[in-house]
Amino acid sequence: MSEGQGGDQVSGAGDAADRSEELSGEIPSEKDLQSFASLLNSEIRPVLDYNGNPLMETWQRDGRIYGAVLCVQNDGEYRFPVLSDLSRMYEQESRQFFYVANIQGYRGKVFLAYITELGDFPVIDRYSAAPFGSAAAPVALNVGFQTGEGGEELILFLNEREAESIRLRQNSASYAQRRDLDGDGINDVLLYEAIYEEGTGKETFVSWYRWDGKGLSIYQTTTIVRRLNEYLRGAADLLEEHSFDRFISRYVAPSEKQSLLLTLPFEEAFHRLFSPDRQMSVHVPLDRGAFASIRRVAFPNILENPFNVAAKEYSVELPVHFIADRDYRYTVRLLMDSNPFKDRPFNFVPRQP
Repeated sequence: MSEGQGGDQVSGAGDAADRSEELSGEIPSEKDLQSFASLLNSEIRPVLDYNGNPLMETWQRDGRIYGAVLCVQNDGEYRFPVLSDLSRMYEQESRQFFYVANIQGYRGKVFLAYITELGDFPVIDRYSAAPFGSAAAPVALNVGFQTGEGGEELILFLNEREAESIRLRQNSASYAQRRDLDGDGINDVLLYEAIYEEGTGKETFVSWYRWDGKGLSIYQTTTIVRRLNEYLRGAADLLEEHSFDRFISRYVAPSEKQSLLLTLPFEEAFHRLFSPDRQMSVHVPLDRGAFASIRRVAFPNILENPFNVAAKEYSVELPVHFIADRDYRYTVRLLMDSNPFKDRPFNFVPRQP
């Protein structure tokens, strides 16, 4: 997925933009907002749901009720069952320009606050609103579309006077995760994007978007491939120095596994971490004497992200060669933390005895 901030704000359309309705009661009801939404029928009109009602999500915050009405241009298709039909995907004339009309109810009045442009798409497949994290988190409006290149999702936070949004495009090179990374009760977005870099391969850039009080903004960025190669070079350096205990302390997780390995005889600890390469028909185990004569340790040069984050596959088996008087070939299990922004996101993991 790739991101782009925000849908554009446009002024209200037609008579409904200049109109407010006086109602009894301090906070208008959802029914009041539904009635008002039906008036949006000049330049834009509401998309109608399966029951023929305006497709609208509502919620209350700070004594105000918000209604997010999905709209289209007045001269196009406006029925959600049709707009969500995948057969429209490759029909150029079927593309529709979508909007969200933000209706608000406050102090007994209902009014159109603003309209946000979403863009033109052939198929819409999702329109919902929910707290973006815990029950106390701000409400996010999620709008999902399908295009010929993949899926596209917009996450919008409708504030009193404007909408803050993030646009995520999904394709074979992109993936986004939503979870509370910093423990504040509000979901963060981790955006993984694979991009070819000349001479180095395909790097995966990870962007961390977090709540800034109004919407989601970029907080940190990091890389997977570059940091993984640096990690493997550091591990190889310690092994080439024959510093097995320092290697365990710095490159093995979790900490209780470090303590266990450090109490075991060298050969047993080594073979808890490194397994014989199954592709070798004959395996000669590396003992302490051979380890002391190692001249070079070779991990593979990583050219693209080996972890399948979309499938939550955070571990991978890598080959490693210990070169002394002969080539000792092993494999080792490597784990990436689900939070790639940790100071040390990678660790070797010993196998069970």
